Amino acid sequence: MTSHINETLRRAVRLAVQEARNERKRRQELDERFELKMDQLASAQLLSEDRIERLGARVDGLGEKLDRLGDKVDKLVDGMLRGPGNLPAGPPI
Repeated sequence: MTSHINETLRRAVRLAVQEARNERKRRQELDERFELKMDQLASAQLLSEDRIERLGARVDGLGEKLDRLGDKVDKLVDGMLRGPGNLPAGPPI
């Protein structure tokens, strides 16, 4: 009878140890997958920040070009309003 109880206890302990090992292995695999995903997310974040920075620089450059174009248009309109020889233009015909 005692040997049967001992065998049952040994079996239970062996199964518990095996389950604990399996659980530890599953946790390690999940941790590795989590770390991989975090690395991918961090890389994507850095890439996005770089792209946004470059896009901002392009937008700034476009803004400067538009400002220069606006200045040219203003000069053209002022010239048209002054008429020939920088005299005010007469009434439109």
